[in-house]
Amino acid sequence: MFEGTTVLAVTAFSIAFMHTVAGPDHYLPFLVLGRAENWSFKRIMFYTLAGGVAHILSSLIIGFLAVMLGWSAGSIDFLNGIRGTFAIWALVAVGVIYMIVGLIKVYLSTSDHSHGHSHEHSHDHFHFFGRKFTGGAGKRTALALIVIFLLGPCEPLIPLLLLPSAGHSILALIIIISVFAGTTLFTQACCLSLAFLGIGLFEFNIVKRYMHVFSGMAIATSGLILVFLS
Repeated sequence: MFEGTTVLAVTAFSIAFMHTVAGPDHYLPFLVLGRAENWSFKRIMFYTLAGGVAHILSSLIIGFLAVMLGWSAGSIDFLNGIRGTFAIWALVAVGVIYMIVGLIKVYLSTSDHSHGHSHEHSHDHFHFFGRKFTGGAGKRTALALIVIFLLGPCEPLIPLLLLPSAGHSILALIIIISVFAGTTLFTQACCLSLAFLGIGLFEFNIVKRYMHVFSGMAIATSGLILVFLS
């Protein structure tokens, strides 16, 4: 029993690590959003890990329901397929919407300066509107991403839950959940940290005005990549 649990734990670690590293959607949307909104690293990390926790919790709920209700593998795959398709296209939609918000911001700033206002008046008007419009949009976008993570399936976790449950091993179940969740969140944090440092090496002053547009494009693209991989 101990050897079987060890094998499952190692498998859970390996799958969680590869699943997170191979899926930039686990951290990239929050990273580009945070950079566009000029958030601190701690705030970006908070939203990223919140998305990771939501991602894991939803799959745990589905996994336990599958065990208690005796769902077949086909039923689980069908449900995950529906959830996955919805989550992917929702991610694309959020990216497109945020990109449109960025375009509106660029248009308003251009229009504001072209109407002949005084420099002081236009500057205050732009920043007041910017905080009200794009700041709120950033927070709402982050919450939308967390909801998408909640709805999106974490496919590798459910089969790992079914194996120890079939053998009625509560200890093995706890170990697998802990290893998978811990590895996923830790890998998310590491990938985000490396990506954040990498982006910090580049100077964004030239394209700063278009950061919201580029961030929306990056979020939508991460969803489209998942469509292609699916």
